[in-house]
Amino acid sequence: MNTNFLTGVGIPEESMDELVGDESFDARLTQFLFGSVGSKHRLLLRYDSEITCGQPAPAINMSMIQFTHRLMSGPKEQIPAMNRVKKILADANFSSRVFPMCIGYASWETDEVISEELYRNILLAILCVFITTWILLFNFGASLQVLGCVVLTLVNVGGFIHFWGLTIDTVSCTNVIISIGLCVDYSAHIAHAFMSTQGTRDERVKIALADIGPAVFNGGFSTFLAFVLLAGSRSHVFATFFKVRTVVKNQNIYIISL
Repeated sequence: MNTNFLTGVGIPEESMDELVGDESFDARLTQFLFGSVGSKHRLLLRYDSEITCGQPAPAINMSMIQFTHRLMSGPKEQIPAMNRVKKILADANFSSRVFPMCIGYASWETDEVISEELYRNILLAILCVFITTWILLFNFGASLQVLGCVVLTLVNVGGFIHFWGLTIDTVSCTNVIISIGLCVDYSAHIAHAFMSTQGTRDERVKIALADIGPAVFNGGFSTFLAFVLLAGSRSHVFATFFKVRTVVKNQNIYIISL
């Protein structure tokens, strides 16, 4: 413990080391923590028992030092700042356990690993989509075409996320993963309708689009109308939801029109 603050209560610096652990040190510490200068530090310490004014201070179990970060714009600045604080504490080589902690670090830790989690979840979701469509359609070629539509939609969504200035965070990642389940319906319905008809390839395409195309288009467009009111939202969650879902709906309608 740094005992330099005890000079304010009348203890010479040369005798401080001799007093550490002594009863007079504990009494002086209580005097300091209940004084006008040291009272602001009292809540930064945790003791074996309740500290009482006029009584020697109990043993200290934990202490805190407050620090602040400057205002940062996003994960590109926040994550290096958090890791820099961790490195400073690790290099300090404290004898006891020391770690940084604040409310914001919970989301910063998430942002640090979210990219890896996003790519892994996308790959797993695509694999599940392929297996599910293959089981239900029972046609390898049709399953590959459905999978191709899903992949093209994801590429389009990722590009728009970049040009819209959205970052990879929990909100955008959640919407991207959910979009996989939404976009697979459109192409799967078309593929199933194509396989259920008879005739040449061109005839089956025309029949499938005529039978199921309007229903799929109406479903996508009506869903778009359900969240179009979020277009002017100032909330990051709602704005990201609108942008990602709009790209998914428009992309699938475009694929159907092709």
